[in-house]
Amino acid sequence: MPLEELEGRITNGELAKPGQFAYQAGLSLVFGSSGAWCGGTLISDRWILTAAHCTDGADGVTVYLGAIDIKDDKEKGQQRMYTSKSNIVIHADWDPSTLSNDISLIKLPVAVEFNDRIQPAALPKMDGHYSTYEGDMVWASSWGKDSDKATTVSQFLPYIEVPVMKQSTCKTYYLGVVTDKMICISTSGKKSTCNGDSGGPLV
Repeated sequence: MPLEELEGRITNGELAKPGQFAYQAGLSLVFGSSGAWCGGTLISDRWILTAAHCTDGADGVTVYLGAIDIKDDKEKGQQRMYTSKSNIVIHADWDPSTLSNDISLIKLPVAVEFNDRIQPAALPKMDGHYSTYEGDMVWASSWGKDSDKATTVSQFLPYIEVPVMKQSTCKTYYLGVVTDKMICISTSGKKSTCNGDSGGPLV
């Protein structure tokens, strides 16, 4: 799978501070002799949540945790772990043609120790029903490209704050693709994510 197919960008974002997004994971994926970059979310001391289209067909992945600068392997608090495809679990009903069930899990080879730069994401509490989150402000973060002209992913972790779009509005833009199991964000403020920020957190 060509790198360009998975890479994307956070556009017009701000740079994250150390520990600001302690649940953020970076994924350097290997596909034979090529590679790709995606985001992920730490959800426990052994598991990363990401997108199935990122991991489908991957031979392995190096997971970056506690990072802001992905080019600095000596950055304070940064940890990297490699795991093989035997530890990648793709949703059984993942359908690339419809993008339904675009979710996968990566099991870390060892339990990570939590600290001020590495923490699991706090999931919303169930109150008997699922919220649509329409109109709520959310954060997206990942190291994707920062412009269409960029040839590589961002070195430093950027993020944006954007509102969740109404499902009915989103469906007019993506007719036949968006289901009630999906959340859309508004990019009217010229802030956006794209496919290489794929798999990254939206909180």
